[in-house]
Amino acid sequence: CTRKMPQLSEMFAYNASEFISAPRYVGRDQGTTIQSGVQLLTEGIPELRVAPGLPFEIDWPYNQYCTDPSDFAEKCSQLPIEETMVTQHGELPDWEGMLVATAAGGSGHIGTYWGVRWTQVGGRRCMSSPPTRGGGHATEIIWAVEINSQWYLVVWNSHGDGYYLMSQGCYEYLQRRQFSPFGGYVLLPDRAQERYDRIYSGGGYY
Repeated sequence: CTRKMPQLSEMFAYNASEFISAPRYVGRDQGTTIQSGVQLLTEGIPELRVAPGLPFEIDWPYNQYCTDPSDFAEKCSQLPIEETMVTQHGELPDWEGMLVATAAGGSGHIGTYWGVRWTQVGGRRCMSSPPTRGGGHATEIIWAVEINSQWYLVVWNSHGDGYYLMSQGCYEYLQRRQFSPFGGYVLLPDRAQERYDRIYSGGGYY
């Protein structure tokens, strides 16, 4: 099979998050906030009549980075947006709650320092202890895996090197602080309980 899964636009997400933070930030390329990304998925950009969600990469390619807010607003006109699955968001739950959230199709939108001392678990990089230095970086908790009778969160990275793992101890330390100073949110889809029940009854996590 040669068909590929359509790719949502990462550059639009970045550019739009700049605009949401404040139009003057468009084109500065100085990073964005966790909060602006969540707002994009849950509220869209009402003043530009942009619905919650993201366009496909084909409609907003990676090399289309707007450096002027007026240009960004113009390119958003009539832009097709794929409807988001996110219908709820809130504070990041405790460890068990995060496992349940991912089993229900949810994710954790998090920001951490990026001066990480990586360990190796199951052939993957693992954030075993919370980083306390370096610039901030946003990643996404998308699943959990059991390795040698221990559970680890699967965290997707946008650097093109796939996912890394996060230990329970690291998550619990950061969750108690709600991933300060960068912040974090749990994002949940519609019918989250139904999705979780389906995975649980089918022999999912436990």
